[in-house]
Amino acid sequence: LLNLLEDRDARYRDALAQGDLPRAEKFCAEAVAASRRLYGGADRAVVLQLASYAELCRRLQWYDKAQASADEALAMIGLLGLDDSWRRGPTNTLALLHAAAGRAEEAEALYKKTIAMAVAEARGGSSDGVVRAFNNLAFLYAESGQDAKAELCYARALVHLDKLPPGEGDAEL
Repeated sequence: LLNLLEDRDARYRDALAQGDLPRAEKFCAEAVAASRRLYGGADRAVVLQLASYAELCRRLQWYDKAQASADEALAMIGLLGLDDSWRRGPTNTLALLHAAAGRAEEAEALYKKTIAMAVAEARGGSSDGVVRAFNNLAFLYAESGQDAKAELCYARALVHLDKLPPGEGDAEL
């Protein structure tokens, strides 16, 4: 089962790198199933696979599957007593889902949680996660016509981006 999990995870990542989201989804779903069978329930490996699957389903605009996987990942994180570094990804995915569905208030609250988790994980400093979290909230504000808030968040994202070592972070944001 471990070999199957490693194979499906590698194939998922390869398909994702090639931009073939439907093929990536197939392999990621198989990796989720393999991790469940291998670990028999709640485990960090299952959380990682569920979080990846949730984000992939969001990108495919399969919002119900994405919501279910992110919710399950968060529940498992709570059950396992894992710290917020584990919650950041699924929380951000849920925020993106709410934003796509036009639920700006819910998205804003989740983006703010994501920012807090990213800043805590970076120990108050800067990281790619901090930059992305501020960028996501800025985009939400810009889309909803809250230009002053958007500019502030974009500025904070840029400040954190400038603090990253050369080559680190996504300058295209």
